Amino acid sequence: MWVRILLVITTTVAAVVKEVSIENYPWQVSIEKNGVHTCGGTMLRSLVLMTAEHCVYGVQKESLQVRAGTSTREKGGELRGVKTIFEHPDYNPVTFENDVAILELDSAFDSTRPVDLLHSDNSVADDAVGLVIGWGISSAEDGGRSSPNLKMVELPKVSEEKCAEVYPNFNATTMICFGGNGGGDSCLVSIHSLYC
Repeated sequence: MWVRILLVITTTVAAVVKEVSIENYPWQVSIEKNGVHTCGGTMLRSLVLMTAEHCVYGVQKESLQVRAGTSTREKGGELRGVKTIFEHPDYNPVTFENDVAILELDSAFDSTRPVDLLHSDNSVADDAVGLVIGWGISSAEDGGRSSPNLKMVELPKVSEEKCAEVYPNFNATTMICFGGNGGGDSCLVSIHSLYC
């Protein structure tokens, strides 16, 4: 039941990153390891969320908690424990192919709602714009620290040909490219994770 959800994103310095409210993105959650924000996640159902496999690879579920309903990292909202971690059987920690995991929570949140997913029989239009939402690093000026506040950036779809030029491991059946159309930094984003 794995769907085409892995994203590859090239971005430029010119991308506009904005602080946003969790009220506009109630499916966004923070995954914490031993109380520290590690990665973002997306609610798929009331008890089920998706994140990047590398965020939970080799991690015991008891060290994880999920925070929802807050725009501020590691503060406020609701906390839930993780009941089960479903790892992708073909995850490759070297190439990050199949970098997706599903977490089942021990109880449902009151403040979230699932994201609307694109069905696998729908294609993504060439002029589509993708949203990247999370508490990640948004600029070199951040000094490598995650943002304390929820942020969002809109990125246009990039052709499969351009993706293949930038990322040798690009696989059009499992990945989609979004981002800037020239110059600047290039980053690989895979289910709310960022590699620059």
